[in-house]
Amino acid sequence: ARQQEALVSGEVKHGNRWTRELTERLGKELQLDDDHRVLVTASGTAALRIMVAATVGPARPGDVAVLPSYTFPATAEILVQLGYTLRFVDVDAATWTIDPVAVAAAIARGGVRLVLCVDTFGNPCDYPALRAVCDPAGVALLADSAAALGSLHQGRPVAQQALSHSYSMSFAKVVSAGGAGGALVLPADAAEAVLAAPAGWTRSELMNELHAVVAVDQLAELDTLVRCRAEVAEVYAAAASALPVEVQQVRPGDRHCWVHWVARFARRDRVATQLAALGVQTKPYFAAVHIGPLGGGERLPVTERLDAEALALPMSSEITVEQAERVVAALRRCLD
Repeated sequence: ARQQEALVSGEVKHGNRWTRELTERLGKELQLDDDHRVLVTASGTAALRIMVAATVGPARPGDVAVLPSYTFPATAEILVQLGYTLRFVDVDAATWTIDPVAVAAAIARGGVRLVLCVDTFGNPCDYPALRAVCDPAGVALLADSAAALGSLHQGRPVAQQALSHSYSMSFAKVVSAGGAGGALVLPADAAEAVLAAPAGWTRSELMNELHAVVAVDQLAELDTLVRCRAEVAEVYAAAASALPVEVQQVRPGDRHCWVHWVARFARRDRVATQLAALGVQTKPYFAAVHIGPLGGGERLPVTERLDAEALALPMSSEITVEQAERVVAALRRCLD
């Protein structure tokens, strides 16, 4: 009914009732202070691109961006679009988020203007360690928090730990704006500047009313949606403790929102084929970006093992504990 009202009235563009309400509610959910603002966008990729352009800006000659290879390709693609040279680094073997020690080594090589970390599958990065590396070097720390709406870092929403954060509201995420959408948190002055820019992207890359209508209702149920995913994750984790698999670890004090539940399997492709035969759909996450055309010949051992072995089991806020137990039964059968 809300969407039909917007269509009939013609008030479908950003800045009308529902995008304003979503922006306000999201700011409260993320517990933002007065020095930060939310923008809601047409996609997570749009949020990423605006975030970098509004804070650090396009690359100058020789500028380098440090990022993990274990991520969705858009993390790297928007940096290339803005002119940056990519310097991929490895992820931590336990949490699968960017390794601060590897970041320090990458910064020491020189030329680094920004670090773009990733909250992998909704698992918060080690922000204190990253800030301890980036701040003394004068390097901007930005966060691709695409999967982190609903995650907590040391008890607080993932929103102000870096200079800026971007989020996705695509179909798989905890909060989905009708299958598309995104958001970003910016310093207040950067948000005002990007909205006033005469040649920016915001005219076409901000969220419209039809998608905001859906996101508003889902955001109101965020805690419930995260709790449902956590219950499924607990079933999977309990089973994994007795199986020959390795799972993603969460740092003490953090909360993973479990956009995806992923484990490492020594014979991943065989396991995926056998699970499919039993009616369980899986998907490999992620393909390592540095192995593709954007890579520069880096060797990243942890990322390459994940590229070969990581497999996501079914996960959503709608899956029941009983369904998760059926997935576990099928997994045990395959591994036996």
